[in-house]
Amino acid sequence: MINPGNYRAKAVRAEIGESRNGTPFAAVTFRLESQDDTVTWYGYLTEKTTERTLRSLRIAGWKGNDVRTVEADGALPDVVELVIHDEEYNGNVSARVQWVNKPRKAEGAAPFDKEALARKLAAVAKVTTSEKPVASRLPDDSDIPFD
Repeated sequence: MINPGNYRAKAVRAEIGESRNGTPFAAVTFRLESQDDTVTWYGYLTEKTTERTLRSLRIAGWKGNDVRTVEADGALPDVVELVIHDEEYNGNVSARVQWVNKPRKAEGAAPFDKEALARKLAAVAKVTTSEKPVASRLPDDSDIPFD
């Protein structure tokens, strides 16, 4: 089972189709990078949803203007970030892709000046070593009972 959250993923299969009531859609099955699970996203092509559906396909790497080409092998080569929520339908709960987004940078991946950071840490270390130890600056709480 896929828990709600954000997951990096890559498309493994895509197809276009039509729902039972005649609404055209694109269905993309994604494999999550962090686990060996797949989840399918459905993007509908209606007056209100076409723009977001096409944008999501572009985020996954689709090029061109003919939506039929999303089914071609390699048509969706880019890594995406899926926002997954639980959805209940007829008493069953399942993972549903709410959004297909550009992946965020991994934490700590932003470039930074290591030398400036080292100088900053050294300055903080000098201040803390010249002061009283942290424990001696805390209020005395020895009379507080811990039950």
